[in-house]
Amino acid sequence: MKIKPQKYKIRTKQIEYNEFIFFLAYGLYLFALIWNSSFFSIQYGENLYKWVLFFSLLLLVINECNNLKAILRGFVIAFFIVLMSGITYFTHDNEIILNHLFWLLILCFSARNIDFKKIAEFTLKAEEILLLLVILSSVLGIINNYVEKSDRIRFYLGFKYSLFPATLLFNVSALLIWLQRENMKWRTVIFLSLINSLMFYFTQSRLAFGLFILMMICVIGFKIRASIIKKKPCRKKRKRVHFAKILIFSYVLCLFISLGITLSYSDSSALQKKVNIALGDRLELGQNSLKENGVKPFGELIKMSGNGLNNKGQRDLSKTDGLYNYVDCMYIQILQDFGWIFTVLILVLMTIAMYQTYKKRDWYLLMICSILAVHGIIDDLIINVYYNTFWLIIAPYVFRPFIYRIKYRNENLLFYTETKID
Repeated sequence: MKIKPQKYKIRTKQIEYNEFIFFLAYGLYLFALIWNSSFFSIQYGENLYKWVLFFSLLLLVINECNNLKAILRGFVIAFFIVLMSGITYFTHDNEIILNHLFWLLILCFSARNIDFKKIAEFTLKAEEILLLLVILSSVLGIINNYVEKSDRIRFYLGFKYSLFPATLLFNVSALLIWLQRENMKWRTVIFLSLINSLMFYFTQSRLAFGLFILMMICVIGFKIRASIIKKKPCRKKRKRVHFAKILIFSYVLCLFISLGITLSYSDSSALQKKVNIALGDRLELGQNSLKENGVKPFGELIKMSGNGLNNKGQRDLSKTDGLYNYVDCMYIQILQDFGWIFTVLILVLMTIAMYQTYKKRDWYLLMICSILAVHGIIDDLIINVYYNTFWLIIAPYVFRPFIYRIKYRNENLLFYTETKID
């Protein structure tokens, strides 16, 4: 069958229009959540982000309705997202529009026809601007720069908690590293190291900075290895491939590690007690939560209070009667909040995506995703897409092949653009 030129032009314009609407909605999503995590929401409108999120969701729905044939192809995935939303609505008291898992899935579904490279570039620019805007506003006194004085001095830099700007910068750094990969210059490595060191100096966010150092060690290792191969080709690839196979299951392994060390924790063990103190009582808090609340098939809303500031700019433990009980481990959080059924499904989706990454030999992407999986053992922020953009690789690596029954053989899987005419 011959392709008519006019039909091809119409199809191309439709894809560009859909991309524009997606990025508009995605940009609003980033703005809303970063606004809510900063003092802007406290001083200039705490409910604004809900309306922006609602408008973002409306745009995504309208975008899908413009191409009903495409959504019918993805009926199974769309039905799963609607089902998850319905179950979450009945098991939680908070609005579905604030549900992190809901946004993760709906953004992955909406991005199934968008190049991940474009998403990474857009997120990099948007989060750079928003992060810089919040920090500069706090320095200039437009919003409050809260300072925590305990065993260490921590500047919140305009955010409600010191981990927020540090984790955003980690995400920005990871995106830049993946986008440049082998083409990354040494001056970029030095610049990123200086910026992250400066962030650590002010926020004292040891997790984000420690994992950034690990990521940079891997990057430097890749660069040195690449320069050696150029001079003298290396034939020994077996060890790297075998180790990379283990990284495919990073999220699953980290889930079992989290549960194992948390459930086996005992005050009677001096070593475990030292580890627990070093981790800020995370093992004890996680174990207490699992014993008191357990894990249900579809989860439940558990009231937790932590160190983050509320919408009045104050620490508030009133909803837990003055008790600090926040569980930082992402895996325990999603198990209890969303249930083991959704947890298994999400981790399976991410494992499939990382398997496809391994098949394409994208070592940078596999390395970054594995480090993020380790991040989830100690902190739960990366469940949010705006703190971890790499959840969206589920779109090209899992959702797109499932919907279109595509077997990718070309090297540019992440940069795929649909040109098939129905």
